[in-house]
Amino acid sequence: ARRARSIDLRGAYAIARASYVDVTLFSMIASILSFLYGDKLDADDREPIFTFDVADLLGGPADKGVLSFGIMLPNPVFWIQLISFMMLGVMLGLVASVFNYNLIVLRRRQSTPTSPSIEALIVAFGISIPLCLAFPYAVIATFNVRNLIIKFCLATISPVLTIFHSLEAVFGTSPRCAETSFAHYALYMASPLEVCFDQSTCRPMKTKMTHVLRALGEFALFLVVLGLYQSIFAPFGYQPFATGTEFPPLDSYSHSLKELLTH
Repeated sequence: ARRARSIDLRGAYAIARASYVDVTLFSMIASILSFLYGDKLDADDREPIFTFDVADLLGGPADKGVLSFGIMLPNPVFWIQLISFMMLGVMLGLVASVFNYNLIVLRRRQSTPTSPSIEALIVAFGISIPLCLAFPYAVIATFNVRNLIIKFCLATISPVLTIFHSLEAVFGTSPRCAETSFAHYALYMASPLEVCFDQSTCRPMKTKMTHVLRALGEFALFLVVLGLYQSIFAPFGYQPFATGTEFPPLDSYSHSLKELLTH
């Protein structure tokens, strides 16, 4: 009886310890998600590190603040969220590559058809492409994404690339080296950047440090230029010129369509 009671106590202790570990792990994950995605970035509440007045620099009389500009540092939370959501886009490409390679590429390689097969069309238009179309809506709803730039990246980069790569698989226009193995095809599908293959060995080519430094320099330059554009046009709501048509909000789906059909 004592032995049975001891076993029961050990079992209860193990269950309680496992439950504690589960609760602790869940609370840690919730804390990390809250830290990463708690800030919805729907309002720019940054403070400038310093300001300067253009009127004073030009020597002309003007009220303070009429032509004042401030320099603000980048928001690290924005870049963390953007990179993490881009990684979700990479996962989308990996999932689609599993279906495309095993159900389209391999079967096309075995039969060498002259036109897309019915199975390939079903896989592409029934699985891969619907995944790409549903991906941004699911991520935006799950994480309650409100930042327009992040929404734009979620809807345009990985989903669009994956759709085009899926169509390449259907019509047999993918790069030859990308279809030599699943690893190469998964890299080709998942990468948001262009993947170059050595045509003699069909191995992915490594980038040079000079190319990396040049790309980083261009990124920094474009970041400054975009910041200048934003500083100039944001006070006007990105509509510096008056129009005779009442447009929907910039983040509405009907804005672009109405802008095309009216003048």
